Amino acid sequence: MAARNAAVEAATALYQQLPRLDRILTPRETTLVCNVATKVASLAANPPSHPVNLYTVERNQTTGNWRKPRYSARQQAVLRKAQLLSQSHGAGHKPLRTKLPKLPKDQRAKAEREAKIQERLAAMDKTMEEWRRQKAIDKAKLKSDLPF
Repeated sequence: MAARNAAVEAATALYQQLPRLDRILTPRETTLVCNVATKVASLAANPPSHPVNLYTVERNQTTGNWRKPRYSARQQAVLRKAQLLSQSHGAGHKPLRTKLPKLPKDQRAKAEREAKIQERLAAMDKTMEEWRRQKAIDKAKLKSDLPF
């Protein structure tokens, strides 16, 4: 009974440390945070014979059966958010990547494409002259040698 009261007191203390939770978390999520605090406090008061991990899949040492995690990935995300909001100890989130985004292919190749366009525009007079000359040669080939 004393351990249960200590667990409830620990959960209440955690809840009082998190005044912003009511504005951000839903009532169901807030209840989840309090329930986890109670569970952790009770485990601290009465440690089991073998360590229990509440967040991952584990195999029972005696029966060999697999046990699901106590808290789902969604619930773990809620707990992580509550921990970050309370600014308590813990690992927190990984820092953001500094690598720039890849961008769409047309934007990545834009500078190269514009340089190629400028080269071709610079050579356009020569290209047009060559095209006209070739067209005149082709027209002359079609012309008949006969006088009529």
